[in-house]
Amino acid sequence: MSRLMRIFYGLSGLFLVLILLIVRYQFKAAETFIESESHHNAELGFELMHLEFDRAIEAQSHILESAKIVIEHNPSQSDAKLLEYLRNELEMNGLFASLYYLTDENHMINASGYVPPANMDFRKRLWYQSAVEAKGIVLTEPFLNASQDVYIITIAIPVYQDNTLLGVVAGDIPVDRLQDFLNENTAHSQDTTLLLSRAGTVIYASKDIENSTEAIAEFRGLHTKKLQESESGAFETYSNYFGTTWGYFHHHEIGNSDWILYTFSPEERFMENYTRNKWIAYSVGLLLMLFFVLLFLLQKRLVADPLLELEQKVEAIDVERHPEYQIDLNHTRVLNPLVTKINSVLMKISELMGIVKNDRAELQDLNEALEETIADLSLTEQEATQQKIHFEALFRYSDDAIAMLDSEHRIMNINKSFERLYGYEASEVMGLNLDDVIAGGSTSNRNEAERLTEKLLSGQAVRTEGIRYGKSNRALEVAIRSVPMIYKGVLIGGYAVYSDITERKNRERYLEYVSTHDDLTELYNRFYFEKQLTQLDAPEFLPIGVMILDVNGLKLINDAFGNAAGDALLRKIAHTIRGKLRPNDVVARIGGDEFAVLMPSTSPNVVEDFTSDLKASLKDIAIDDVPVSVSVGWAHKEHAFEEMTEVVKTAENYMNKHKLTESPSVRGKAIYAMIRTLHEKNRREEQHSVRVSALSEKLGIALGLSSREINDLKTMGLLHDIGKIAIREEILNKEGPLDALEYAEIKKHPEIGYRILSAVNEMGEMAEHVFAHHERWDGTGYPRGLRGEAIPYLARIICITDAFDAMTSDRTYRKAMSFDAALEELKQNASKQFDPQIVGVFVNMIESGNEESFGNL
Repeated sequence: MSRLMRIFYGLSGLFLVLILLIVRYQFKAAETFIESESHHNAELGFELMHLEFDRAIEAQSHILESAKIVIEHNPSQSDAKLLEYLRNELEMNGLFASLYYLTDENHMINASGYVPPANMDFRKRLWYQSAVEAKGIVLTEPFLNASQDVYIITIAIPVYQDNTLLGVVAGDIPVDRLQDFLNENTAHSQDTTLLLSRAGTVIYASKDIENSTEAIAEFRGLHTKKLQESESGAFETYSNYFGTTWGYFHHHEIGNSDWILYTFSPEERFMENYTRNKWIAYSVGLLLMLFFVLLFLLQKRLVADPLLELEQKVEAIDVERHPEYQIDLNHTRVLNPLVTKINSVLMKISELMGIVKNDRAELQDLNEALEETIADLSLTEQEATQQKIHFEALFRYSDDAIAMLDSEHRIMNINKSFERLYGYEASEVMGLNLDDVIAGGSTSNRNEAERLTEKLLSGQAVRTEGIRYGKSNRALEVAIRSVPMIYKGVLIGGYAVYSDITERKNRERYLEYVSTHDDLTELYNRFYFEKQLTQLDAPEFLPIGVMILDVNGLKLINDAFGNAAGDALLRKIAHTIRGKLRPNDVVARIGGDEFAVLMPSTSPNVVEDFTSDLKASLKDIAIDDVPVSVSVGWAHKEHAFEEMTEVVKTAENYMNKHKLTESPSVRGKAIYAMIRTLHEKNRREEQHSVRVSALSEKLGIALGLSSREINDLKTMGLLHDIGKIAIREEILNKEGPLDALEYAEIKKHPEIGYRILSAVNEMGEMAEHVFAHHERWDGTGYPRGLRGEAIPYLARIICITDAFDAMTSDRTYRKAMSFDAALEELKQNASKQFDPQIVGVFVNMIESGNEESFGNL
């Protein structure tokens, strides 16, 4: 024990010396640290104040940019709405004294209520010209306002639409408000602040130097010297004297303005406690040394000496020979509790020997529990390893392209999907700047990618879409997601995840296209046309011409030749119109057979000449030699006060007038052209129609009909099968009987003929007879199943002459019947298929006449 005590005394002395050395070293380190932190804290203080000022200027700039966006998106809004918007922004802002918008026509909308003199041209003011020249936001130097009573600083930004200047949005900040702002942000410190323009104009000086010309001159000298040292004015914080005071100088350029904010902070702010702490440290060291001496003396008397005595008494313990031996100390009672415990232990040792045996089983249980704990820890380690494997598999085999990057934007790793999407091997891009790899050489795209990466590395998640470029500058549309990578609370990099959205973007573009285009003609649709009516209704597009076109006889074409032929006609017309238009003209299909054209910045003479030229081009359009015409009407808007809807209505009325005169003649010509086309397809049908017409005329005379009815019968005989123009030629000319489907198609020709003829007003009644010429007296005919006298009278006549000629003429699938056989067939079907009274007259007419003469019909 005595040897241990000597070692203890020696170690205690060494420990005391070591403590004093550590205190001395820590004090010197603290001195160096305080000096470094003083400089660093000064920089932080400067940066915080500059940041607050920057944010204040940026906040005012954002207000102007928001107003600019509002005006650009709705340039035609009323002055009252814009004034209300500007007043709301002015009320919510503390720095602006005035917020206003000046148009390029010198019209001012001012939220402060200021009314400018009528003869003052604000477009000559420096803030207006500077904003227009810069094509972006500008800040002016202080100047007297328009009323010559306050010095102000103006922030201004130009407003454009389609590269056309609309005006300038501006706000005035009184210099005294700016000074109050800076005073509020420097009042808590001992900093000296001076705001200068690059030319050296004093915009603001803090209270401690605002009346000191010498101090301001010293700052100006620093300003001139630093501008000479660096063209950009970007110099670091440094230490120097300001007058007789040592401290830190710092400067900051304000936003995109021409202002520089200088700040001086005395070093004594940060070092004033250094001396006091130094003497405190020495005092603490001395007190610590005295405390150790006192502690040494106390421990010798109270601990060391009793321990030496205890050591002697313990050496005398022999449990086997003196089981009832007890320790008794004479020097102190400090160790009595320990001695009592030792004596108690000696008394219970024998008892404990027995207990140990029992504890072995418990120890065994504890050992087993420990082994289970170790096994659980092993499983936990395996799970962690498995999770790491899963994460690596997710990174490596994800369908999304993933790049792992460090805090310097360098690529640390990429997965297979990244290689497939961008076309790079991992070895080609490892260690390269991610923004350079995927920017594709575009400066703007590079800046945008770098901005997103910096946002990621600031600890923020990123979710957006954009264009990135793969190998060989291949453009890719991708969804971009980024997640920060943090290890033990420190951001060390991040993951950039890219998903190919080209297919989705193509679908979106397609949907946008079909929402504004007519799918048949590929022209714009009515929705787009009405939108353009609103957008082009502006003074800069005057005068503007509006043209409305309507296709005459489209329904006739659809009925005769089918909807495919009508669609082809509309495409031809659309192609012809589009071929005549200028680049800025707008053409749209606004209805089934209607088109509209908008011609901005076009004089009436040009519109009229264009209309004549277009009508001449459309005149030659035909479907299967059936002529088609287009009625055209146009109108013109020359003054801003005219309503666009009224101009369109005028054009429609003009078109309708033309349609009234052109459409009927066109439809009549079209019908006879269809007859010619049908007869060219099938000469047998032409001969059949001629014979039916002649027979019907003779039968009409025999029945004692009027001359008008007889003429209608002759015409009906020629036109009764006009509906066959829409029947396929192979069915009309088929050799042999028709099958069920072919016969069903043939049965459509009365209905088709009715639709064609009803398109012409003067043929409306005749169309009803053609519609019914295959009805039967007993009601089993088609298409409506009319019975008896419900069938139009002239249709009953055509039904008989048509059937008689069909029976007595050669067909591809049979020979002609004799007149007698045909007449017998008519008699047998009287009161079934045919009107019995008309059959009787027809039979008498044929039997009393010369068969040869009828054969020459």
